[in-house]
Amino acid sequence: MQEEIKELIEKYFEGKTSIEEEKKLKDFFLHENVPAELVKYRGYFSVIREEKERKMKDLDFEPPASKTRLLNSATFRRWVVAAAVILLVGLGVFFDNERNQNKKQEVTEAYKKTELALQYAGFWVNKGVSGAEELKYFNRGMEKTAMLDYYEQSTNKMQKLSTFNKGYFRMNMISTFTNYQPIKK
Repeated sequence: MQEEIKELIEKYFEGKTSIEEEKKLKDFFLHENVPAELVKYRGYFSVIREEKERKMKDLDFEPPASKTRLLNSATFRRWVVAAAVILLVGLGVFFDNERNQNKKQEVTEAYKKTELALQYAGFWVNKGVSGAEELKYFNRGMEKTAMLDYYEQSTNKMQKLSTFNKGYFRMNMISTFTNYQPIKK
């Protein structure tokens, strides 16, 4: 029975109840033995019942006795409407607080999961940064390789010079040989 009433209350605040279901809710809250967790709704449904009874009394087609009674009646209506609005706002705040508590828990869990994921990502980023520091040694090696290339080019030029020197030496020998004149006796 209690679960059925809870479902009816949810349907009522969503505006999806029939007249019979609303009457069932109002009758339920008229009794004295309402469960503790549902007592908070008793005031709301009793105000609705009182307002309905008051409207039924106002339907008496007797002319008002005086203007003061009419004024008091209008003032009374304003107070009832104000009380109903305050009650509805209070219920809205109550339900909103419960929903916010659930959202806070969800946000806290999401924050913890995000923090864990960022720590994991940070570990790998730090590992990558330490690997990137090793690249400076690679760059130095590349510079030295470029120097080796320059050395090789210089060596090739020196070999060409050596070959040139050998050729020059041989040419000198040939020219010496061709300029050779036998001694005449």
